[in-house]
Amino acid sequence: MPPRTVWLVDDDLLFTARLESQLRASGFAVQSFDNGEELPWPAERPDCVVVNFGAASDDRAAVVRRLKSEPGLPSIPVLAFAGHLETERHRRARAAGADKVVANSAIKSRAVELIEITIARVTSGAPIDDTVDE
Repeated sequence: MPPRTVWLVDDDLLFTARLESQLRASGFAVQSFDNGEELPWPAERPDCVVVNFGAASDDRAAVVRRLKSEPGLPSIPVLAFAGHLETERHRRARAAGADKVVANSAIKSRAVELIEITIARVTSGAPIDDTVDE
């Protein structure tokens, strides 16, 4: 069975490198992108997309809306994250269609667990979780 693929949309190089290392050590194949314009959809389909809503380089809500509106792609699990106090960014992520929204501290310490939860929730058809994990 091939490893599950995660697309990471984040322009913070240090954070991206740390998260890539953590995910690869857990058996995920990881592709990183500075912005949503680089994503190779719909030609490719990941198992989960992790999006940093704290980044300022592009409109991350538009990235999620585009993923969720593309024929054949709405079921791709999307895990979004932003700073703990960035409640407006959390709200925008949920409104755009992110399946799970977490604080930066949660993604740093529990990325693998949160990705697994997000994938399981979407593949089971469970409702979107609108709480923010810390």
